Amino acid sequence: TIKENFSSQALPISLRVTLYYSVFILALAGAIIGICGYILDEVSGSSVSQKKLARLVQKAAREGKFKSFDDGVFFYEHDGQGGVIAGFVPKGFEPAMPLSPQGAREVELDDDEFFYYDAQIKGRSAWIRGVIAVSEFELAMKRVMLIALILSPLFVALIIYGGYAIIKRAFKPVRAMSRTASEIGASGDFTRRIELPRGKDELSALAATFNEMLASLQSAFERERQLSADLSHELRTPAAVILAQSDYALAYEQDASEARESFAVINNQARKISALIEQILELARLQRGVCLAPVSLSRIASECAQDFQLLCAQKGLSFSSQIAEGVRVNGDVLLLIRLINNLLSNALKFTRSSVVLELCVSADACELSISDDGEGIEPALQTKIWDKLYQIERSRNREQNSGAGLGLAIASQIAKIHGAQVSLRSEVGRGSKFSVNFKKV
Repeated sequence: TIKENFSSQALPISLRVTLYYSVFILALAGAIIGICGYILDEVSGSSVSQKKLARLVQKAAREGKFKSFDDGVFFYEHDGQGGVIAGFVPKGFEPAMPLSPQGAREVELDDDEFFYYDAQIKGRSAWIRGVIAVSEFELAMKRVMLIALILSPLFVALIIYGGYAIIKRAFKPVRAMSRTASEIGASGDFTRRIELPRGKDELSALAATFNEMLASLQSAFERERQLSADLSHELRTPAAVILAQSDYALAYEQDASEARESFAVINNQARKISALIEQILELARLQRGVCLAPVSLSRIASECAQDFQLLCAQKGLSFSSQIAEGVRVNGDVLLLIRLINNLLSNALKFTRSSVVLELCVSADACELSISDDGEGIEPALQTKIWDKLYQIERSRNREQNSGAGLGLAIASQIAKIHGAQVSLRSEVGRGSKFSVNFKKV
């Protein structure tokens, strides 16, 4: 379309800005030149303009009477041949100057400058002449105005060119940012950053924002790459077991007991793969967001505590809970149950003897915490446990602590959906405390 063609052929911003202020400068210069021309016309020939001089002389000629000096004009009556009949001739002016009935005439005599105009007296052969003596100030003003009129176009051109150069230099960082962004997009190298001198101006702030965005993209890219690697690692072992057991079952298909054992192993490994895929799909669903409504966190926590009371008893572990009453938050019941269950399951895997569930409340917030007395987590690893498929190496005991490393990642994502903050306080050898801080409603 015409609009698209115009958009594709749009001028650079630096040139457009230059055109905008050039129009303003030209309009301003035109106004100044017009004012200068008006002032020149007014000051030419004293404070009385040449047109006004002609009007005053014509009026005196019609009325046949005049004053020798009136409103800055010298008047005298003469015979047209240089002979003065009446009135006053200004000093330095030559009365024998030729007649000027068509318009005011300028004349320079020695160092003096005059304007004069002649009109014939009505009904007589005599003439009235009006003379204006131009002062030194007025002459200087006239020269200044003429110089200003001559130099104005040059100054306007210099201002426009200088402005364009300054604007083009000011937009140089923008071109650098655009070039770097294009190179990053072409290469896919998110480790690069936009390099600009440190400053406090708007472009420096924009560059810093772009760099923060690139850092976020780099982090997300690395997480996804790590997720792919971890998924390959998690799926490789079950797939290898399934292939090995299926080959074994095919080799001993006539032995029902051997085949049945192989089928049981295959079924177990398939269930692990299915559970892993289900958790990954759940993470994807969580990222799409859910609708939240006021719910009772106290009731949800109490129900989860009752379920885990039995599980801990079966394992010979101690379980206790301290839940404040009447705590309500904006949330989704099923997701909050999943959040609490994931944190309790994590504590159940790694505790030595006890698990504690607490729900505390303050003026405008509440804290849900789950503590265990397990081995604890080293400080360097405490930020990584929230990553997808991350597991601490010493926890990879599939017989005791089976899992895919997605439970805490899902819990973190659920907390994020609810606008809550997850945190961890842990000491090696003394256990861990996972906390989720909600806003009350």
